[in-house]
Amino acid sequence: MDELGSAAAGSIAPVRALDTAIAGAGSSASSANSALEGFISTADQLAEKMFPGEYALREAQELMALLDQYRDKLDSFQIAGVEGRIADQFRAAELGIRELEEATKDSAGNMADEIQKTLGSVLGSLFDGPLDSAEEFFDKVMTGMAEVKEDQVNAMFAPLKEPN
Repeated sequence: MDELGSAAAGSIAPVRALDTAIAGAGSSASSANSALEGFISTADQLAEKMFPGEYALREAQELMALLDQYRDKLDSFQIAGVEGRIADQFRAAELGIRELEEATKDSAGNMADEIQKTLGSVLGSLFDGPLDSAEEFFDKVMTGMAEVKEDQVNAMFAPLKEPN
């Protein structure tokens, strides 16, 4: 029996060493996995900045797949919200931007600038010289307003004309 006990004790030491090695390997693998996940996250953020339209498209496709999978668990307002987001993201992808809001802000800012310039020129032209009649006054005002509207329409559709 004594020999058996010695043999068992001798075989336990290599098992403990193996356990320690496995634990160390597991810790190294966990550390490597954590480093990989961090790098992938950084790479993803950089790629999203460089290719915003692609990421808008990916989000739209991902939302479509999730909506197809879980539609029966959502109410009509949630479905409408998700469908609206999908449409916005497809449109953003077409424009090559991450969020449709960016194009809207740019377009609104450009439109406001154009209106301000046009109104300034219209109002300024009213006082360039003496007006001979009320008809001339209204003609200048209406011409100016037509310019404002034309500028508004052009500014509103400018993002649609820009190539990707």
